Amino acid sequence: MAKGSSGLTTITAATPPDAQEPDVKVEPQEPEEPETDEKGFKSHDDADYHDLYGGKAYYEQQDLTIAQKNAAETYTDPEVEGSYSNPAADGLHSPSQDLNWAMSQGLPMSSAQETMLKELNGALHNTGHNINLTRYDHAGFLNEILASQGISNPDATKMSVSELKSILQGVTYGENKFVSGSYNNFKNALGDGSKWNKKAFMQRFVKVTYQVDANVQSMMPGISSKTDPYTGKKNDLGEIIMGPSKAGNKNYEIVDVKLSGAKAHPKGSYIDHNMSLNQIEIVVRVHKQ
Repeated sequence: MAKGSSGLTTITAATPPDAQEPDVKVEPQEPEEPETDEKGFKSHDDADYHDLYGGKAYYEQQDLTIAQKNAAETYTDPEVEGSYSNPAADGLHSPSQDLNWAMSQGLPMSSAQETMLKELNGALHNTGHNINLTRYDHAGFLNEILASQGISNPDATKMSVSELKSILQGVTYGENKFVSGSYNNFKNALGDGSKWNKKAFMQRFVKVTYQVDANVQSMMPGISSKTDPYTGKKNDLGEIIMGPSKAGNKNYEIVDVKLSGAKAHPKGSYIDHNMSLNQIEIVVRVHKQ
């Protein structure tokens, strides 16, 4: 024993010669994403969310197969799908609506739908840029999210923007279906005189601005060969399709809720009629599925 300067006796314990450092558990780390995918689309973008330019070059870079191009064209066909061509169709909605409903509800699919699903999934790649996409939807879109937050019998059209923001900001959710948006806010969509007038999209109650991360899996279907029977022009919406979320992955994050500054009509009324609603804009950040 030795006596310290304070007068207290200190004891130094000898370390046994066979003592070893305890094992340190090393947590497995997620592998870093490659800089680009096999088609050359980047997985990271240092820029803020921005509009996409050079759509033609972007489309060509995808190098889609014939089967993928056919699936994309079927998916973007705006015509109502008849049961004569697809037994799984309800005769009220387009091919994309029928497919996404079947996916989200876990319903049986026709062979045509299964083929379309397979080819679209095969065409997905990194978005490649942090981009903005725009989509317009009816109040039911918000009502479903409000219900998931415990709101009974919600009606977003009767709620103030401050009420909606207090409930929705920060909410995350997944989408078990394909989600499409315009990369140029429907700039190329057909206007007055068209069977597929872009006001049918833009006058809906909800404007969704998606802020899409570069590593989100998506694809650009390109220009449809479908022509408007009234104008003879092609129905090019400047569209990008995002792939479905993996099970349990809530990769959609609501970061803002505000007024868009536009007017809207209730679901079921015609364009330019009963424009009594103030359109709600929600900003949704989309992370990798």
